[in-house]
Amino acid sequence: MHRDYSSRLLLLSMYWKFEFVARLDNGCCACTWKSCFFPHNLGSKNSLRRLLTIHPISSHGVVPSTCKSLVLQRRLSVFARSAINSQVADGPKVQEVQVTISGHPYPIYIGHGILSEIEILKRHIKGKSVLLITNSKVSSLYMDQIAASLDRIVDAINLEVIILPEVERSKWKENVFKVVDKAAEAKMDRTTTFIGLGGGVINDICGFSAAVYEGGVNFIQIPTTLTAQVDVAVADETGIYHLLDKQTICSYYEPECVIVDTNTLKTLPDKQLISGIAEIIKFSLVRDGIFLRWLKDNMETLLARGPNIMTYAIRRSCEIKADILSVDSQRGQIRDVLSLGRTFGHAIEITMEPREWLHGEALAVGIVMALDLAHRLDWIDDTVLIDAIVAMERAHLPTALPAYISKEILLQNLSLSNGGHPSLALPKGPAGNCVFTSSYDKEHFDAMLDFFCLGRRE
Repeated sequence: MHRDYSSRLLLLSMYWKFEFVARLDNGCCACTWKSCFFPHNLGSKNSLRRLLTIHPISSHGVVPSTCKSLVLQRRLSVFARSAINSQVADGPKVQEVQVTISGHPYPIYIGHGILSEIEILKRHIKGKSVLLITNSKVSSLYMDQIAASLDRIVDAINLEVIILPEVERSKWKENVFKVVDKAAEAKMDRTTTFIGLGGGVINDICGFSAAVYEGGVNFIQIPTTLTAQVDVAVADETGIYHLLDKQTICSYYEPECVIVDTNTLKTLPDKQLISGIAEIIKFSLVRDGIFLRWLKDNMETLLARGPNIMTYAIRRSCEIKADILSVDSQRGQIRDVLSLGRTFGHAIEITMEPREWLHGEALAVGIVMALDLAHRLDWIDDTVLIDAIVAMERAHLPTALPAYISKEILLQNLSLSNGGHPSLALPKGPAGNCVFTSSYDKEHFDAMLDFFCLGRRE
């Protein structure tokens, strides 16, 4: 019988006893574990440490699905999270994630204070002309630092700067024309490098402008918001809005590199930081259950913007998204699991007043709704549900709908298919597993909406 949230959360007082962390892998991950050798004496600490060391995938906190003993799973979970903490404490200053989605692989460099690492920029600047695209706030904070680095690596550099507003409505063709006009007026050629310095909007405009200028020029992303660092940084397309459809105008075009300096998060408003954490929690639910438990346990330090812990959280999120996109380069349904919470979240966003919630806040509630539906379907157990909700509440993310959103309005705003019910990304199995499907019991879907729209309110 489906329990309400208050009764579920009573489990919190005793959930230290439960660490069900096995996960079902698919694709290339499954191959890693099929040949895995398990020593008979798995109860010993040395054997467990050896298991976590000799299998690379375990360094990301992934526990083999062949483990049946709950006690063993608990021990593996503890050691896996210990391995993560070792990486956090001892990781190099500049960490790298390779993104290989299509024919143009590129690196993401992640670290604290790495904007001053001029060797990174030097490696990826192709010519003597650079067009820096940024917004007014970020330019006042970091533009001088970028300009000084460019002066040191390029003699007689031709540096042009264009400042655009960092708001969602800026992603229109008019701003692309402004960028292209600026480059043309400066007589920039195909050896030019465009650099996007700012959030997701700035980097989308930068990428699309680079794709269309002179048949395509080099571009570098320097995202300065957490959402852009974990989401926009890993993509094989960039685009702008059309009046009729946000996805109409896009180009499959990857950057030369992405530079993620966690130091830029120091000046990020708390609300935007929390919005980005929702994306990180989503990635953990889609692919890595122990990462979810680690996030829950370390949320206070993450909110405090600890440089090492933030570097790891961003790196692991980028790895998860890059892994999923790399096995779905033809844009099939595998990558659709990344839409966890997004269908509900988008319906919530368009119901609300502009800027009432950020995207990540609506996404968080959308994820909780998806978790609730999966729990009603008996696809996940209490532990997955509780871990995710606790992580979100510790991040100060909303987990319930505003009182004024009705079931009728929400249904109207959902992208409906299959007889009036949407295809959804839903957790299924142990934490770290997700499916994209329309094959679920519609009565449970309606009951979930009733619960959130009539019973569970802010």
